[in-house]
Amino acid sequence: MKSPRSSFASDVGGRVMRGAMWSTVFAFCVFGIMWGACHVLLVDAQRALKLSDGVLGLSMTLGISASIPSMLLSGRMVDRYGAKAVISVTVLMLAAALERFATATSLTEFCIALALLYGASGGYDVAINAAAIHIEQGSSKRILAYFHGSFSAFAAASGALCGYLLSEGIPFRVIYSGLAILLALVCLTIAFNPVLAAVHRPTQTSEAERGNLRKIVMAPAILLVAAITTLSFLSENALQTWSSFYLRNYLGLGAIIGSIGPSASYAAMSLGRFVSGYVINTLGRVTLLRLAGVCAAVGMTLALWSRDPHWVIAGFILGGLAQSGIAPTAYSIGGDVSPGHAGRVTSIITTIGYTGFLLGPALIGGLAQLSSLRIALGVVILGGALITLLSFFLKEPRPAATDVVSLAPG
Repeated sequence: MKSPRSSFASDVGGRVMRGAMWSTVFAFCVFGIMWGACHVLLVDAQRALKLSDGVLGLSMTLGISASIPSMLLSGRMVDRYGAKAVISVTVLMLAAALERFATATSLTEFCIALALLYGASGGYDVAINAAAIHIEQGSSKRILAYFHGSFSAFAAASGALCGYLLSEGIPFRVIYSGLAILLALVCLTIAFNPVLAAVHRPTQTSEAERGNLRKIVMAPAILLVAAITTLSFLSENALQTWSSFYLRNYLGLGAIIGSIGPSASYAAMSLGRFVSGYVINTLGRVTLLRLAGVCAAVGMTLALWSRDPHWVIAGFILGGLAQSGIAPTAYSIGGDVSPGHAGRVTSIITTIGYTGFLLGPALIGGLAQLSSLRIALGVVILGGALITLLSFFLKEPRPAATDVVSLAPG
């Protein structure tokens, strides 16, 4: 009986598999373009609506809460209808959300736009990662980090371009509308792409398999990996969202320098993800997690140690490098637990992990309101230390049994 990995490779094979891989890379790149711009434009939206850090953080938390049911549902939809169908629907919803940002003139409209954005983003995130996991399972190497690297590379370029457009006087609402049009065109491209349908096909699950699947997704290893992902997402949110606020509002720098915060973080994450693919294949996934947690704490310490923009940005870069390999490594581990149900397993890890995005804005925004943004960002230092600590409870699987990750006794 063929394994899911070998059957997928033989079924898709050669040219079709390469086409499916590049189609999935394209989906990650589009996601990066959108978020790279959004993290820069959010500062301008806050200023236009005259929102405090605390109100902005709470609004983002309320918006992100919409992603939880979306991710739980999308995992089932991916396993039932395939990744292509879910990607096509959610990218169109993302386009609608961006257009809502372009027209929002009140806090209520802003919150509606956030809910639509994060709800669609959660479903899209699950679908593209499920597709990438299936491609990795058809490969002889751990390549998931490279998909995430393409996301970060395009997010860095998008953020930098967005900062330039703002400095040239282009209204942020016009940029939001441009992004909405771009994503609507992407929806058409994906919907009529026959190759992408081969990435992740619908699976039929019996009652007995459903019972086993429930045990798998609630396994201690999955929950531990999800906890590490949560801490990583919280730190990523701080770097990508609040770094621009820190440079522009806290240090009083202009739009160009302010856009460097998230852009540098994304660029570092892109480089780190391409490098982490080599590290994973050489040293193993658990070793990467341990090193990443330490470097994340050191990077944010450096960023907050000085008010000199050079040191601050250097810290953000180191933090981005550190965070780069954590999420793809977590998805890779989770995908090996149940290769035939990557959509469902991915949705569990993503849903739990997104609590980092959910809690991060309210936590950091609230602390910034009570003290300062500089003190609030110290949460990332604690997060890095906890990632390293939790990774010591994970044990890298033996080469002969790579489909399950177990817990080490210490």
